[in-house]
This record gives sequence, structure tokens and C-alpha cells, in this order.
Amino acid sequence: MEDCYILPCSPQLLCEDRFSLLDSYELQVPFWELFNALMGEEVNSPRDVVDLLESIAISLRQKTNTDYGFLRDFMKGLKDDFYTRTWPALVGLALEMPSLFPEHSLTILSPKSPQLKLSRQQTACLVVHQFLCTLTAPTWQDGYQDFHIWYNSEQPHAGAVDAYLTALFTYFDRITDTDDYSPLAADLGSWPISYTLHTNRDPLPTLQRKLLPLEVLELSAASTSPELLGIPDGASVISANKFVGFGRTGTQEETHVGASPECCPAVLVTPPLADNQALVVVGPEAMIVIAGYGRDARCAEVLVPSGGSAIHHGKWAKRTMLFVDALELDMADRSGGLPDVLPGNVERELRKAYTGFRASYITCEGNRREPFSVIYTGFWGCRTFGGNPDIKALIQWCAASLADSSMKFICSTSEQHEFAVNLRSFIEYTSTNGIRTDELLQILLDLTPGGLDGLQHPMEHVLKVLRSHE
Repeated sequence: MEDCYILPCSPQLLCEDRFSLLDSYELQVPFWELFNALMGEEVNSPRDVVDLLESIAISLRQKTNTDYGFLRDFMKGLKDDFYTRTWPALVGLALEMPSLFPEHSLTILSPKSPQLKLSRQQTACLVVHQFLCTLTAPTWQDGYQDFHIWYNSEQPHAGAVDAYLTALFTYFDRITDTDDYSPLAADLGSWPISYTLHTNRDPLPTLQRKLLPLEVLELSAASTSPELLGIPDGASVISANKFVGFGRTGTQEETHVGASPECCPAVLVTPPLADNQALVVVGPEAMIVIAGYGRDARCAEVLVPSGGSAIHHGKWAKRTMLFVDALELDMADRSGGLPDVLPGNVERELRKAYTGFRASYITCEGNRREPFSVIYTGFWGCRTFGGNPDIKALIQWCAASLADSSMKFICSTSEQHEFAVNLRSFIEYTSTNGIRTDELLQILLDLTPGGLDGLQHPMEHVLKVLRSHE
């Protein structure tokens, strides 16, 4: 079963009945029987929720390394009817897992099985189990398959974690309030959530194609606002780790995933991305807007459905997230110059970005889709991973143009204003002079770490080379 992720309802998953909840003399019992017994216990307070989580952890993993202080404090602020209205709905949804997943497993994404498509009810069931921490770690990671990382008292980026829990519990309220997560809405055609692994084995494109429009947006702070997600027929770039998913440090990837709980099950089925792969998630609805990164990350707004169900459906059902991981250059040797242009690196980043951006071309039920109307992106691989903003921006622009999509580049701090000015100037020159994608790419591919003429910004060097061709 190496190609499957085993769910907690599987008869294969055994544990010890440390609390003697079952009438069994067996040393090992099916976890699901024990889980059913635990979920029947009365829950009326944060302390009761913590006790349940502790019982699950000890039963399943024989230990717990969590003090639950942050979660307990957060839950003290929930609405009074959480335990009478929302909690019973979560319990019911969690216990539906065997009927929602009759195979007791999920297919792990691979080139042979590239897509997992779930109903919103199935997705919600998985998210509830991520909250309850009943899920075992996939073979490729340890510790980030569930939300226990948000529960401990000590949180170095408390604002970010508070935002993630706000999104999660807003989602739980939404599960209770609407019919989208009921068995009546289980028809995949209504609003599926899809996780698709795109693998690109083709040669790098060499088309002589015009560079498509690139607009630079300057914001006062980073934001996951719906206006910056490419909804409904565009897409947004998620600056992913090769191990995709959520966390607790407020990175760009974490804020986008944390704001949209329906994206979180991706960690269960997505092995580390190869250099020619990208993950595309379609349909996750954002519950909140998160502003800022890292220690500045916080919940700026709780989103409320508006415009009627049909408009709401049309807005979010096609929301597309492009998970593309950049090269990790933060530890690279820079004594010889810019590591972004070491042999093979520009090709790798172009292939990675193009693989994600051309996802619009993948057929859906035999019908060819149109390219994304616009791709929102930013400083992909430039913060934690140490990439050069000039090089990464130009590579992404080429990849988007080759994928027939325009692009909007987001600058979200005052320190990025100079970059925004330089990029706008570069865009104006290339537009005025009709520079093609292949011309710009060739210059990028010819760059060497020490061959930038002492210029501070590689974009200046590229512009100098372009002008020399006039």
C-alpha cells in the first residue's frame, strides 16, 4: 500500500486501549473502535476538548509532547453555542469517515495518479481529523500532518498561529451553518476540492513569443485578500517548500494555506516536489484575510459569504493555488557571485514556474481549458530561501508569458519600493522595444555568477545587454 495513505478508520490501524474503554482482552484493538468510544464522551469546555486530544494522542502514539495552552486560551473566546451547536456537527462529520472513504485510504499523488478530487464533505472530514490529531505521519515527513503544532503555549509567531486557529474555527462554524458539507452536497460536480500534481517532462519551451503584460502592485503590507488571489479565472503563486503545507512561522505559503483550511489535507497526499513538479489546488475557500508575514502576521478580517450562493460558488469553486518551490539558496556560497545563475539553476527555476503556470492547459474531462487570465505572484524564493528578486521576477515573467498568462507582481513592504520602481522601468523598456520571451531568456541563461559587471542589481545588467543589441 505504498501508493496509499492509510486513514484512521482503517482496520489496519491498531493501538492499545490504555483507558479500558472497550470490552476487549486483546493487547491491540482497532483504533477506530476506540475513537468511536472517545467521541461519545461529553464535551462542554476547552478543558474537555484538551482531555479528548490528550486521550487520542496517548492511545495512538503512546505519548504527547503538547501542553495545549495556546489552543485552550484561544477556545476560551469561542461563541457560547460552540459546544451545543458546532461541536456535535464536528463529531458527526468525524465519525462519517468510513462511509465517506470506503477504501479507508487516500491515493498518494504521483505521475501515475496525479489527482485527488474530493467533495467538500470529504475535505471537511479530513480537516476535522487534522484538528483531532488522529492522522499518522506520511512516510516522507514527521509532525506536520495535523494541527498539534498550533496548540502549545510557546508560539514564536503567535499572531500567525492565532490567525490560523481563527480560520479553522470559522471554517467549523461554516460547516455547521451551510449545506455545502452535507451528504446532499457530496456530488463532486457541486464544488469539488482538487489536489493535482503536475509533472513536466517536456523540453524547456523556446518559442519566440511576446512578453505578456506584467503589472507591479505596491501594498502597505502583505495580504491574502481575495482581490490578490486571481479569483475566479486566474491563479496565485504559493511560494512553497518542497514539502508543501502549513506551519507556524507565518511564511507566504503558511499564511495562504492557514487562511484556507480546505487546502490543508494536501500534506497527506503530496510527497516532496521534484524539480519538474508543481502542486495545483483548486476550490479551497479562504475563511479570513491574513496581513503581514512572520512575527507581523495577523488576522486582518474574517470573510463573510456575500452576493448569494451562486455568486459565492462561482467565486471560490475555481480559486486556484499554484504551489511551486524555489531553489534553496540561503546557504549557498556567494563568494564567487550570484548563486541564482550557477549552471542549471535558471533552467530549473524556469521549468518549475512554467510547470505550475501551464496547469491551465491540463484537460478537464476532455475539455481544453483556457490559460489563466492573470497570475498573481511576488518574491518567490527570495526571503527564507535567499533567491535574488531580479532573477526570480524575470524568470516568472518569462514562464507566465510562455503559458499565455499575464502577471501581477506584488510588492508589500516599503523596502521593496526601489525594486518596484526598477521593475516598472524594465517593463516599460521591454514593452516599448518589443522584447520577446526568447530574447530575455537567452540573456538569463547566459548569465554567470561573476559576470554582472559589478552592478548591484542583475536587472541593470540584463537591461544593459538588451540595449547593446539595439
